[in-house]
Amino acid sequence: MQGRDISDLYLHDNTGGGEGVSPPWRTDFLYEHPIIDRKDYIPASEALVRKDLKYFEWPDYNVTQLFDLRSDPGEVHDLINDTHYKARVQSLKARFDAIKIEAASKYRYYKLPKRD
Repeated sequence: MQGRDISDLYLHDNTGGGEGVSPPWRTDFLYEHPIIDRKDYIPASEALVRKDLKYFEWPDYNVTQLFDLRSDPGEVHDLINDTHYKARVQSLKARFDAIKIEAASKYRYYKLPKRD
């Protein structure tokens, strides 16, 4: 969980009569779904989710996916092998790895998955 105090978002003076600058807020989050019952039923998945893109990993199957959430909100068209997204995939993978390390350092119960 990446919880955070959100009171700045609703207590902040956005009327222009005071401080007037919105506080910084996150632009992405780490999504994790553990195995339910068995991996052939609902396999584990992890994702970096942004307003426009979702970078997905299925660790038990060594599968990675990328979806453009604005043009494909149903997540039907996997763009992971689309050459137009190559640089974005590298950038998202780096952020995905960093946010997982950040979660592991902040939350004692979180363990990074073992990779071969």
